[in-house]
Amino acid sequence: MVYARLILIIILSFFANSTLAGDFGRREQLDLQTCYPAPRPILDHLEDSWWHMLPYSHICPVVNENSKIVLNVLTFRQDLSGIDEKFYNETTKKSWGRPEEAVIFDKKFIIVGKINGIVPYDPPLHLAVFFTDWRDGYPWRIEFAYTERHRDGTPREPPQPLLWNATNGVYQ
Repeated sequence: MVYARLILIIILSFFANSTLAGDFGRREQLDLQTCYPAPRPILDHLEDSWWHMLPYSHICPVVNENSKIVLNVLTFRQDLSGIDEKFYNETTKKSWGRPEEAVIFDKKFIIVGKINGIVPYDPPLHLAVFFTDWRDGYPWRIEFAYTERHRDGTPREPPQPLLWNATNGVYQ
């Protein structure tokens, strides 16, 4: 009986530490310090709105626990543009042709999803992006949170999480 318990403990500890079990507790926030200006070839296959804002179109890599890039997020860095937010509203967003969504690429720069909105800053809101439910070094879930609250102090409802669809190879 003691041996059976010992074997069960060994088996359970193996699966708990194995990559098969995944790193479900890991919650990695998109790190804006690692973002860099998007190379022109990446923008070649995207809509013209990215070209209008080329100096502020940045790639933000997402790395796994082994520091390997697994995803790249292309976003318009409103926070770096110097555009005064009080003059930046829905009308100017459209007239300037600013991108409306951040684009998620795999490590080979194939589009695997889009984030509704611009991260980290889409005036007047700041949207934080978290990569969770890691399996075999790849995030299977992307979660969002607003840093601002409504005027009455209640939290803002974030966008729905994106889930990895392994069959189609995209986040939905």
